Amino acid sequence: MEKGKEKMQRIKILLVDDELPFLQASKLYLQKMEKGFQVKTASSGLEALNLITKEPFDVIVADYQMPNMTGLELLRRIKQKDLPFIIFTGKGREEIVIQALNLGADFYLQKGGEPKSQFTELINLIKKAVAEQQTDKSLRKSEREKSVILEALTDHVIYYEAPDMQIIWGNKAAIDSSGRSREEVIGGFCYEIWQQRTEPCVECPVIKAFKTGRSHEKELSSPDGRVWNVKGNPVKNVGGEMIGCIEITREITEQKKMENKLKEEAKFFLDLFKKGDNLMFITSLSENGLPGKFLITNDMTHTTFG
Repeated sequence: MEKGKEKMQRIKILLVDDELPFLQASKLYLQKMEKGFQVKTASSGLEALNLITKEPFDVIVADYQMPNMTGLELLRRIKQKDLPFIIFTGKGREEIVIQALNLGADFYLQKGGEPKSQFTELINLIKKAVAEQQTDKSLRKSEREKSVILEALTDHVIYYEAPDMQIIWGNKAAIDSSGRSREEVIGGFCYEIWQQRTEPCVECPVIKAFKTGRSHEKELSSPDGRVWNVKGNPVKNVGGEMIGCIEITREITEQKKMENKLKEEAKFFLDLFKKGDNLMFITSLSENGLPGKFLITNDMTHTTFG
């Protein structure tokens, strides 16, 4: 590809029409006007269905009025395959347009008029339909990846919707920890489900995050004696308006037990240090490496030196 030239977009099109002269003319127009288009034709809905099972297509362009199977019937049969679909027909009745769009057609274009203008518009619709489909696929892929990641986390992740802070979504770890089904959790309130309370917890970090627009964090204990680190994070729309909060909760029961054990051991040894019968002290080091000021002294040292 030469520098500065736009990369050619490759699009595979299935063109369906029972009028063979128009079908062939349409194929020639599309491939001549857009070099990246690869067009295959079918003269009936049944032939189109057969081709779709044998090879992939990026978009389908079909006439409405065809014998045995109309364009709308074809659309109904293949829409589950998630293929962009454009109705390209001489029939311009409003009820057909509405029905086509309700069935999931991406666009509706009426035949007629100057060929170059008509096919230029069709080309634009084809490109737009394919681009939107690719964007949708990318978004769905991204959503699937996010869902897999969130569901795999051992931390509890919950989304609350403003202003009532009802639970809209929770990951597997959060739902499982409740001992209830997902249906029972969604729409409920965290203080009822996890704390068996009738009102929000004091200093709830989620409520504080919603009120202040800033993240808040707090340690909470559940009725079963477990300890949790709870973080509330505000969620805002593009206009900066608060629309909800995300709560991320991690169990820290064992961590707190270890911290308390270390504190108890430290206190025990400090008491031994202070009550010892010998002189014991800790000093700073002076610049010449000799002992400096007393930092910590035991009772005997304090009594001896004052």
